Order: sequence, then structure tokens, then C-alpha cells
Amino acid sequence: MDAVVIGAGVVGSASARALGERGRSCVLLEQFEIGHARGSSHGPSRLFRLAYPQPDYVRLAQRALDCWRRLEEAAGEELLVTTGGLYAGGWAEACGEALAACGLDQHQRWLSADEARERFPAMSFDGLERLLWQDDGGVCLAERTVAALARVATRHGVDLRQGVEALGLRPHSDGVEVETASGTLRAAACVVAAGPYAARFLETAGLTLPLQASFAQVSYYGPAASVPEQLPGFVEADLNSGRLATGGYWVPSVDGTGVVKAGDGAPGGDVDAREAPFAVDPEEEGWVSELIKRRLPGFDPAPLRSETCIYTMTPDQDFVLDRRDRLVVGSACSGHGFKFAPLLGELLADLATKENAAPYERFVLGRFVP
Repeated sequence: MDAVVIGAGVVGSASARALGERGRSCVLLEQFEIGHARGSSHGPSRLFRLAYPQPDYVRLAQRALDCWRRLEEAAGEELLVTTGGLYAGGWAEACGEALAACGLDQHQRWLSADEARERFPAMSFDGLERLLWQDDGGVCLAERTVAALARVATRHGVDLRQGVEALGLRPHSDGVEVETASGTLRAAACVVAAGPYAARFLETAGLTLPLQASFAQVSYYGPAASVPEQLPGFVEADLNSGRLATGGYWVPSVDGTGVVKAGDGAPGGDVDAREAPFAVDPEEEGWVSELIKRRLPGFDPAPLRSETCIYTMTPDQDFVLDRRDRLVVGSACSGHGFKFAPLLGELLADLATKENAAPYERFVLGRFVP
């Protein structure tokens, strides 16, 4: 076949869909099942934002937005709901500069705390002087997106095999062999998009990368009384060496319930993904509840529920999107990759089908391995 894709999370499924739409023969392997909770693609929602302090990420998000709309057309359902995004802190200041550098002045504006309060009376802006509003922020419907990608992929001939674990890789000059418990698959290329399981799997092919599985947790909060107006996506954070530092965020409800999903946005502790699922940390719940008390005073600060996930961190928090001989590595996480998934699937399919350079210099393997 043309390609084997390892991992049917959002990036692996997007890669398989792109390969299938190009008429390439492809097997998509998932060791668990579509939508499982032992990685970073499960759950109902993710934030979508163009707001980044780095202009190249802004441009990448612009391309991703177009890819989301094409995916919705192919899937026949809404998968990205635009709510607008509201951002505060030193991180927001840097995002405003990057957005302006990318020509998006007409799609953003600065609001004073009073203007923001008038627009969003359910929110509190105490201690803030101004906030960045960006039109294109929204909510990715995560579970529906993964299911839609897998469905579109199989419609185009991709052989999806759930409950099949890839055990090892053997690259050759003319292809690659993927070992599974039920036999060996041979292909011209292998796309490894296995999330927190990728590092150990790539070692079977002699490729060692600093991909560390990290633990994260989110909690869900409901309004204490009536459902408030439609809230925007929200991030409040400072910068640390040009990166998003410890702060807080929420993903607003788009189903009419008013329930928000909130987290602290900081990388969690290192874990071994094979030991999942992990127990909810009450201390983390308490920190996020303080964010709700501070910014959403009309919400009950006691969480309705909490859930955990495992995502993959690189030392620089950038993705890995590159090809080494017959292996294509797609580690597009570091806690902020979901919003780019439909585009990243296209980029990884490009890498799998021809000998070309990494799509972006900052994502090359060479920054970690010679």
C-alpha cells in the first residue's frame, strides 16, 4: 500500500482522510477505538483561535480555518462554531502585535474593561485595563471532528482497523514494515501520529525524539441560575520567553447549556501513557475554580465534573512535522495542536506521498536529531 498511519486521533485520522481523498491506498491503525480517552483527542470541545504571539502560527491558523470549512463540507455537518475570542494579559498584547503583522487589523480590536463588561455582562474584568477581541475565535467540536474524519477517510477507501496495536517499525530503502499482533503490513511510507505513544514506537525504528507524555486536566462549570449570553472563548495569560505561560482559559458552551470547560493551560506533570487513565487532581480543580470565581461570578465554582487527558510535549512546545527516509513523524500536540488538525493532515499526507522538505522550518526533526 501507499501508507500506514499509526494512531486514529485527530491528526492521524486527518492524515488518513487526506491520503484517501488523493486516491492513495492507506491503512489506519488504532490500538484502542475511535474517540478513546487515553490520548488528547477526546472530549466535546477545543478552543479555536488565530491569536498567537508568533506570526507564523497565526498564518498557520488562517490556513487551518479554511481547511476546517472544507472538512465541514465533506462531512456534511458543523464542526467549528465561531464565537469570537477574548484575550487578556501580556500574552494577549503579543498576540495583538502578531495578528496585526499578519494583516488582521480588521478582524480584531482592543476593548477597555468597561466596553468588555457592557458586551459580556456575565464576565468580571476586575484588574484588567484592556482586552483583545478577535472575530474568528471559536469552538472545535472535538469528538464529532474525530468521528467525521474517520468516516470521510473510510468513505474514500481507507482501511480503518481499531483494536490493532502497532508493535514495531522496520524501515527499508524501498518501504517500511509495520509489525502488529496479527501480522506485518508493508507500505511505501508510515505516518506516525501516535500522540503520547509515539516516542516509544519510533524507538523501534532507531529514531529517538524528546516527545514527553504529559498529564492535563479540565473541569466543567455551569451557571448558578439562568444561562448567560453566548460567551466567547477566553484566555488570560502572561508570556514566558515568548510562550504562553501559566494562565487560565475556558471553552464556551455552544449547545445552549451555558456549561464552560476550563483549565489552567500550563503543561502538566510527566507521565507514562500506558498507565492511564489517571485520577482527577483535586488541587488542580481548586485552581481552576478560582478562575471561575474571578471571571464568571454567576457560575457555580464547584465543578460539575472533571476529566483528564495525556498529550505530548516537545522541549520547545512546537510540533514535529517531518520525514526521515520512509518515516513521517506527526507530533502535533504540545497542548495546542487540535485547532490545526485538518491542515496538518494535509501537510503530513504531502510528506508521505513524496520526498519533500518539512512544511515549516520550525517543525523539522533536525532540531532534535542530526
